[in-house]
Amino acid sequence: DHRIVKFVLGIGVLCNNAYLKKDNTTWKVIGDPTEGAILSVAAKTDIWKEELGKNFPLISEIPFDSDRKKMSTIRNTPHSVFLVCEKGAPDVILKDCTEIYSKGSIREITKKDIQFILNENNKMAGAALRVLGTAFKPLDHEIIKPLPTAIERDMIFAGLLAMMDPPRPEVKDAVATCHRAGITTVMITGDHKNTARAIGEELGFL
Repeated sequence: DHRIVKFVLGIGVLCNNAYLKKDNTTWKVIGDPTEGAILSVAAKTDIWKEELGKNFPLISEIPFDSDRKKMSTIRNTPHSVFLVCEKGAPDVILKDCTEIYSKGSIREITKKDIQFILNENNKMAGAALRVLGTAFKPLDHEIIKPLPTAIERDMIFAGLLAMMDPPRPEVKDAVATCHRAGITTVMITGDHKNTARAIGEELGFL
């Protein structure tokens, strides 16, 4: 359903610190490339951060960090409620969720839902895709300085975003040269283990 796709992309845009900047006839990403990829695909569906931000102004943010593996924003809305948007590692996001947005309505998330989402995450990660989970929830009151433990709970799971971040072409040759020279090479990544394994196999680590 394209409406659900646009909804998930909207959450990714509202929970995002990157920007798209037009330079003559081309667009450039200012900020994190992963967040820029979300803005790029959202723009192709006519979702623009600047326009969306006017309708949902930012109130506060809980930044991403490598321990939490997620970030959240709190947004004002044109209605009488506020909106929490969250994105991050799918398994981490799922632990915050008690409900799911499915077929245009919200219902309780089940173990079957969770297993299906984790299986899809594993499939995409195994295809060397970087995968993010998205979630949201309404708030009936404004919070200026939110605490993660208070805000990032009882969320509504929205969907997965997957993107390809392939290694540069010269990396495989560089790794092979190091191996021939007897140099031990190590890959360090924050990606899902299946993503890391797929990239590692492509580069000749495994």
